[in-house]
Amino acid sequence: ICTYYTGSQTASGRPCGGHNIAAPRRFAFGERIVFTSASGRRVIGIVADRGTAVTGERFDLPPRLFARLAGKGWRKMGIVRAKARKLGKKGARK
Repeated sequence: ICTYYTGSQTASGRPCGGHNIAAPRRFAFGERIVFTSASGRRVIGIVADRGTAVTGERFDLPPRLFARLAGKGWRKMGIVRAKARKLGKKGARK
């Protein structure tokens, strides 16, 4: 589940917005995550904050990324169901 949030600074010290997302603890800071919605829209976010402590996987995206993932009417939606897949850290060799 993806939601959107606004704020001034993340837990890692980075500013909110851009591609910085909040994710559950099992994802490391700096890790890239690709989200794919049921409609096929895709966005990539970078873990820079911790999400809220709720049951299940929940990711908080900045409004711009959430809007690209959700499409029209995104402000009324509040949440979007999307699959999340790890891409690893930027610049890391596999």
